[in-house]
Amino acid sequence: MVSEAEKYKNEDEAQKQRILAKNALESYAYNMKSTMEDDKIKEKLSEEDRKTVIDKCAEAVDWLDKNQVCAGVMFHCFPAFLRSLI
Repeated sequence: MVSEAEKYKNEDEAQKQRILAKNALESYAYNMKSTMEDDKIKEKLSEEDRKTVIDKCAEAVDWLDKNQVCAGVMFHCFPAFLRSLI
């Protein structure tokens, strides 16, 4: 019974980390999209650059919707990709 509890504890921790990573990516994508719509940013970036970031954020959210059970490491890749665009 103890080993079973330990097994589930490890699974629960993995699930927790995956959910935290997913939520962080989703939050990052929505925050970036919101930032791109800010008037101060509109003055500093071209419409094409803003559109690229907004499109990639939408792509990230869409990917999340379709990949709810991916490993947490996959969720860590998208923020780095989005950051590379700006």
